[in-house]
Amino acid sequence: MLPKFKYLEGTRRFYGYLIDAGRAVYNPLDRMATRFGRDRPDWDNPALDHDDVTALYRAAGAPRRTFTNRSHPPMVTTVPLSL
Repeated sequence: MLPKFKYLEGTRRFYGYLIDAGRAVYNPLDRMATRFGRDRPDWDNPALDHDDVTALYRAAGAPRRTFTNRSHPPMVTTVPLSL
């Protein structure tokens, strides 16, 4: 269901752009989310923070992969879980 809501949001923004540019008179999708019960203000799941990801790796028993300094090309290294 989430991809449909994502497309609805993208199409609604496109019609909003057309209205702002004077190319459309109204947005036919303004109340579509409310009509189908998908009128959530925050439809994207929050990202996991560092502690959550670390806990997931510990629970899975797998080595953690981490990226080095962002100013250099990304290099993947394996970090032991004991750190």
